[in-house]
Amino acid sequence: MSTSLVPTSQVIPLDTVVFTGITGLTLGDGLSWLLRSLRATYDRLTEVSLVTADGGEITVDDSSHSDAMWALKGSREGLGIVTQFQFETTQLRETVCGTLRIPTDDSRTYRSFSNLAEWMV
Repeated sequence: MSTSLVPTSQVIPLDTVVFTGITGLTLGDGLSWLLRSLRATYDRLTEVSLVTADGGEITVDDSSHSDAMWALKGSREGLGIVTQFQFETTQLRETVCGTLRIPTDDSRTYRSFSNLAEWMV
């Protein structure tokens, strides 16, 4: 899914770990590396196809079954079987990724990098 969006620079915030599927991510915590700038994955959820306990299929969005939509976002609870997700994508700004190790025993350096990280996001 995310690779098909790359040419358009559109993204959906994906997980901080690689082994979580889109269902667990969306109906779970929704955390991503871009959480602060793009919000949680479930915040980008616009529509869900849901099979209910009685076997019926309903479309859930903010105007139809809005209470179920609210409950699905990050709930981790089984309200039914989700068979389809629809997400709002967003334009990805220029992004730099990498790992930076900061010695925590040097509080001045640590504060400087913390301030820089806050400014960058």
